[in-house]
Amino acid sequence: MHPETRNQLLLLKQRERELMEKRTDSSKAVQDVRREIREVQESEAKDSQDIRQRDLEKAESELAMAKARVSGLNGQLQQVDGKINFLERRTIALNGLKRQVSQEEDNYRTYSHKLEESLILDDMDRRKMVAISVIEKAMPATAPRKMRFGKEEVAAGGFFGGIAGGIALALLLEFMAPGMTTPLSAQRRLDLPVLVAIGRKP
Repeated sequence: MHPETRNQLLLLKQRERELMEKRTDSSKAVQDVRREIREVQESEAKDSQDIRQRDLEKAESELAMAKARVSGLNGQLQQVDGKINFLERRTIALNGLKRQVSQEEDNYRTYSHKLEESLILDDMDRRKMVAISVIEKAMPATAPRKMRFGKEEVAAGGFFGGIAGGIALALLLEFMAPGMTTPLSAQRRLDLPVLVAIGRKP
């Protein structure tokens, strides 16, 4: 209730009580005051109803606007969900492509290595070469081995060994030769005495 209307009702009721102390209910002044009280109450009730109606209409309008906003937000949400699903599908496809690229790179490296080996083998076949494979890599010696003989001893041994080898080779060739160069060799080979020996002219 509006404050002015409340004050007006209080004043009218106060006047009604004062008149009732001096007059009866059928008195015209009392009836007039009571009529004014009813008019104020009816007016207040009507105003309250109008206010409630305006509040209801305002609430309905705000509710309709809220529903419209909710509908718009739901539409935006559906669009966002669609984009998220699209991106998820794209992400799955991208991961699959990445795996395929990695596999193709591995295959390319394998085929490239095999092709290189094939080209090398073909080139070796054209050159009549034998395929060589490394069984064990050569390792450098950790420390030089100490020689048992000095350089002079090795040189002397080589010199005398060469002479001895030459003599042995000459004797071996002499015994293995098919011809008979001396009377002694002829006698020994044929087991017969030598009668005549012709010397070589100088």
